[in-house]
Amino acid sequence: MTTGLAGIAIKAKADPKCRFTSLAHILTPEFLKETWQQMNRRGASGVDGETCAQFERDLIAERVRAGIAHAKAMGKRIGRPPAEIDAEQVHSLRTQNLSLRKIAKALNVPVSRVRRALAKGYDGSQPKPL
Repeated sequence: MTTGLAGIAIKAKADPKCRFTSLAHILTPEFLKETWQQMNRRGASGVDGETCAQFERDLIAERVRAGIAHAKAMGKRIGRPPAEIDAEQVHSLRTQNLSLRKIAKALNVPVSRVRRALAKGYDGSQPKPL
């Protein structure tokens, strides 16, 4: 037991009627790391029915979400970088009566990107609503 937890145990034994309003000051990262290391990982699941493996998966997922949120907060773009495509080149290939699939293959981009470039026009403006 850590010093803080031992102190609470002593106080609880000495005065059973003592009410603890908050134990948040004890839940430090060091304390949580120590209790995690002492935990029996082969034991039965806890009161909530969660196994150690599920807890570890949830912990990893939480860390990943926190890391992504931090990266976004720092201005980092998350995900695949957008493929650049020259709309004028797409239009010139289309005027040569090439199919969308052939244009996409020639430019090494998805067909959806070719469609989007054709819909936007030469200047890159958004398509006009129907």
